[in-house]
Amino acid sequence: MVEDEAVPDRKEGTLQVKGLWWEPGIRRTKAMDAALERTLRGFAKFNDCNIIPITIKS
Repeated sequence: MVEDEAVPDRKEGTLQVKGLWWEPGIRRTKAMDAALERTLRGFAKFNDCNIIPITIKS
């Protein structure tokens, strides 16, 4: 599981991802990264926001 701090700024129309935390024992894969990106994009769309580009690091 991944926890994140994503803050929608509806006035600016952006979703700012301020942090991502991988729980111990979770192995990152390309599929996990793709699922996380889809989820964040869906959350941004739900909040009428564009997502600010982020780089997911290990």
